[in-house]
Amino acid sequence: MRSILTLVALAGLCVATSCGTDSTQQPSSQANVPPSPAATVTVTATPQPTPTPTTQSTTAPTPERPTSRPEPAPVDLSRYDLPGFTTPSGNIGCQFDSYQEAHVRCDRLQMSSVPGGRPADCDFDWGHSVELSAGERGALACTSDSVMGQQGETDGTRALPYGDSVRYRGIVCTSTRQGLRCATSGEHGFLISRETIRTR
Repeated sequence: MRSILTLVALAGLCVATSCGTDSTQQPSSQANVPPSPAATVTVTATPQPTPTPTTQSTTAPTPERPTSRPEPAPVDLSRYDLPGFTTPSGNIGCQFDSYQEAHVRCDRLQMSSVPGGRPADCDFDWGHSVELSAGERGALACTSDSVMGQQGETDGTRALPYGDSVRYRGIVCTSTRQGLRCATSGEHGFLISRETIRTR
């Protein structure tokens, strides 16, 4: 009797726990469902580059030394008879000649004030003109005419750019934004601008 009860108990236990393998038993519907692709997540670790420590320089960079532009050589006008030019503003014009020696005369159309020193015998215009001869000091001139308006020379068609120079038989004239400077090799010369005329 006890053995029969034991067999019955074992049979019940096997039914409850599905003992053994039954080839005719249908698997549950959950077992036939393939796993969802979203259910499987593959994580691949991407190697990150090792950060390179940056070293901050405590030394100030050396500033670049500005390169000075060499001054252009003066344009030589010595082979011409009566060469002339104007400043870029058109207010000052100069003309060279060599009747006795190398000579330049510069006139200005407008001036801020009339310079002093007018000679008592000057019956013409004063303060507009300045001249320079080789071997002599620059000097204001009392004039009754003007070098301005000479065709092809001082009519504005030949302007001397700022920073450029011309040479005429030992006299060099340089155009600057502060005015026009003319000088001889002996350091005599003048500066003429709308504001002033200075001679030496």
